[in-house]
Amino acid sequence: RRRAERSEEASHDTGIGKTLIRNVKKVDFFPKFDPEAVRSEKTSLGAIISITTGLIIFWLLLSEIRGYLTVTTKEHVGVDILGGEHLTVHLNISFSHLRCEMVHLTAQDVMGNTEILDTSAVKKIKLSATGYPMLGTGQGLRRDTGCRLSGKFKVKRVKGNFHVALGRTQKTPDGRLVHHFRFAEVQNFKAQHTIHYLRFGEPYEGLINPLDNHNATDGIDKAYRFQYFIKIVPTRYINSRGTVLDTAQFAATRQTARAKIQRTQMTIPGVFFIYDISSYMVTTSQDTQSFATFLTSICAIIGGTYTIAGVISSILHHSVRHLVPHYAEEFKTKGLRLKARLG
Repeated sequence: RRRAERSEEASHDTGIGKTLIRNVKKVDFFPKFDPEAVRSEKTSLGAIISITTGLIIFWLLLSEIRGYLTVTTKEHVGVDILGGEHLTVHLNISFSHLRCEMVHLTAQDVMGNTEILDTSAVKKIKLSATGYPMLGTGQGLRRDTGCRLSGKFKVKRVKGNFHVALGRTQKTPDGRLVHHFRFAEVQNFKAQHTIHYLRFGEPYEGLINPLDNHNATDGIDKAYRFQYFIKIVPTRYINSRGTVLDTAQFAATRQTARAKIQRTQMTIPGVFFIYDISSYMVTTSQDTQSFATFLTSICAIIGGTYTIAGVISSILHHSVRHLVPHYAEEFKTKGLRLKARLG
């Protein structure tokens, strides 16, 4: 009885195994023609190759889709062809120890152009001792302790500077710039500041402005002259949709010196942005894969992988079909010889 039960279990396991093999064979995308049965035959080897092929195609498709969705940035350096007379400066800077009546923004260039920029384009915002704007008139008798300059203005596309320095500025008839102040005011002009942002031209995606959120708090109890030497590089930006934006990017270095007013030397306290414009231009473009190229790649991946897998499947199928019977006959012959010797 136990032998019968074991025989039934073995038959049951064998039936499950055969069913599994039949189901696996159904996945074979590369059926082979059987000349004896005069029909196409699906094999377990073909099913394994088909599953492997499907996984490879899936992985390649994911890589291609990721490449299609990725935006690449290319840069090219050439001679500046943008031209134009002016460059727009966007500035937002806070002075924690200078009241607004002490803050005057002035721009000048090597051509002798001088402009006092205390206009509506560059607004002055009074700041409290905590650094927050004092808006409206409901601040009582509280007095502002700081000032923020915010706005934009245009400068000539030549070497020059714009600055906030001690004293009220005045342009003389011969074009010179004069700062009017008293010597006693020098040590009280504390130009420590925070540059919230500084840019030349309109921003674009990926642009890094090196002076954004820059804090200059050297010698908080003394008067200093802060100088920023800026090299402006004209830039043409082309996004993935083909829209062109002519703007600029820049690099900057900083120098700091104690304020000194002497007969032989004069270092006026303040913040000076000294800029020069490069004769070279950078063209930055965003490049994406076209949908036609993407579709062609998808077809090439599917078709190419399927074709190569079919060739491999055919080679393996014919190899196994011819080699297995040969080695089976050889093993059978050796087994009979061994049996004869032992007998």
